[in-house]
Amino acid sequence: MYWMKNLDGSRHLYEIVMPGSHDAALYNITKTSFFTEPGAVKTQELTVAKQLDAGCRFFDFRVYSRHGQLWLGHFAEVFGPGHGDFGGLGPSLSTVLNDVRTFLEREDNEETVIIRFSHVSDEQTERVVDEIVANIPSSLRYKPTTDEPLALVTLRELRGKVVMAFAENFAPFYSNEEGILPFYEYGHGHCGLITCGHHPKTRRYSKMKRDQEIQKEHHSHHRDNREHFFVLHWTMTGGNVKNTSEPAIKGLYGDLCHNMLEKAEFAMKTDDPMPNIVLMDFVDAAHCAPIIEMNF
Repeated sequence: MYWMKNLDGSRHLYEIVMPGSHDAALYNITKTSFFTEPGAVKTQELTVAKQLDAGCRFFDFRVYSRHGQLWLGHFAEVFGPGHGDFGGLGPSLSTVLNDVRTFLEREDNEETVIIRFSHVSDEQTERVVDEIVANIPSSLRYKPTTDEPLALVTLRELRGKVVMAFAENFAPFYSNEEGILPFYEYGHGHCGLITCGHHPKTRRYSKMKRDQEIQKEHHSHHRDNREHFFVLHWTMTGGNVKNTSEPAIKGLYGDLCHNMLEKAEFAMKTDDPMPNIVLMDFVDAAHCAPIIEMNF
């Protein structure tokens, strides 16, 4: 699905809402740690290529090294970022980068893809950057000419590009010229990708929903600062929400779709802030649609 090309190119990123994929590459679990079931790690059903086709435009990538190769994954990380204590691996980094490149190289593609890289050990940061540069052509990488925050950039400047933002341990490799941009939590930086909002860290739907309502309230106090994105985390700790009952699954995503459409209508009539990124497990076209609709 192409939808960003239908938006006015003068709109800034802080003025739009996009579907996002939490632990975006955990659709095919290739390896797990001891005592970890694949179902406890899986967060997506669709490949990154199919998530892009479904309309998703923001991706959460966490990279780990195993047997000399870089993989996407998710771990509890008791002993620090990138070490992978309890959890599992998905596809290789090169596989998902190829999906992004193939999507953007389609004829007349004017979409923008944003990837956030995090949870990478300090020893692997240079390897990750090298693999990205090798797999994503320079012409497809967004390379800003100033240190203006990403939220203030217009869609016209971003058409057909992938924006890649990296956690602070990548700082030695930050480079506008290469398109290796910083990622900061709100209040900790003034350029690149800046976000507020956090993961709810609960397995209970009611607590997750309440936590995100509180996060939205916190965001409303600094919403006039347009240099950052508000990320609504519609996810639950424990990985696979499908471990819960089928009615709970329908409630989780049905409620999301209903709330998104209600929120869009309410925001148009009031001054209520909307999220910029809705981060979800099990991304598909049906759940991307109401989020995309908020832009029109």
